[in-house]
Amino acid sequence: KATVSVLYWCTPPQMSDSVRFFVVGDIGNPGPLRARVAEGMRVLAPVVMPSFVLTTGDNVYGSPNDEQFEVLRKEMLEKVGLPWYVTLGNHDVGGKEYAWHMKDWNSSAPPEGWRWYCPSPCYHLNAAYKATTGRELPSYLDIHVINTNKYNRTARAGGVSNGLRWWRDQKKHIKRSLDNSTAAWKIVVGHHPIEYIPQSLLEHRIPGIRFIPTTFMKGGIRSKAKGTSMRDSITERANLYLCGHQHLTAHIVRDEGDCEYSIIGNSSKVEDDVEISGDERASDTSSSSSDESSIKNIMKSKLKAKMAPKPDERYSSLWHNGDCVGFALVEASPSQLAIVYYSVDSSGTVREINRKVVSARR
Repeated sequence: KATVSVLYWCTPPQMSDSVRFFVVGDIGNPGPLRARVAEGMRVLAPVVMPSFVLTTGDNVYGSPNDEQFEVLRKEMLEKVGLPWYVTLGNHDVGGKEYAWHMKDWNSSAPPEGWRWYCPSPCYHLNAAYKATTGRELPSYLDIHVINTNKYNRTARAGGVSNGLRWWRDQKKHIKRSLDNSTAAWKIVVGHHPIEYIPQSLLEHRIPGIRFIPTTFMKGGIRSKAKGTSMRDSITERANLYLCGHQHLTAHIVRDEGDCEYSIIGNSSKVEDDVEISGDERASDTSSSSSDESSIKNIMKSKLKAKMAPKPDERYSSLWHNGDCVGFALVEASPSQLAIVYYSVDSSGTVREINRKVVSARR
């Protein structure tokens, strides 16, 4: 059972004009790490009272089937009895994977319990929330889920566009939607990062692959020159971009007052599939532990640190943590937007490890 060691940063919930929701990412790895994150959310939920859960993609690994959803239901969904709104990651858009996400799994859900909802690869979460709960999100909050799997044409952009030029159509759609929105907080949710986090050069133990997603999100020479890349479409209009893919949590600000970047991709695994405990992080040398596996993890973490590229000087603010599984909480009110990052360690303890609070633009 998880215990909460650091409670939420404000008195919950006294204001009726505030909305909170959990964010998880890359939850497709079944087992104790994923179950631990869900248990941490279950313990924290009565304190912060979230309205729903949002995933940032890679919700299943491998060829999915009914049994895999049953495991997901027991490990996560039943512990957090809220609507789950789904983003599609690169592991979610093959033929079987896409059908698995679009299937109606809610027949086994209790009336006031979880709901698994993925109406389309690209959709307006405000409309999805009303469809599943009968309630509306406040007008100051506008959330859009997009499909960032540019080179997979199984899913495309659903109701927005299923043609060969669906990526271009989706960019136009998100620009138009954000331009027409009068909300104080405009949030876009995708799977792939726009900015690369300088923690490791490896992805799935292969050097260099990590750079590819940020390349197509940032666009080619022509789209960069015209300001029509997916990055431009989002960051020039949105207040926050939520994503996953990298198995860590991170928060980036390129320029103060610019769009905030938030990565939550460590809700069932961590970078390089190595989890470093609090005791190991505090250790100065590998000789301080007689446990062989602990020594191995320490050496891997030191090697990973040496391989990490230098932080990009263009960032005015950069924070990341890839040592432990976790999740995030987003709270929006008319005047403020808060992103709170939590870790859940091997003892089941939930800790607040970072927070970012942004005031509404005047």
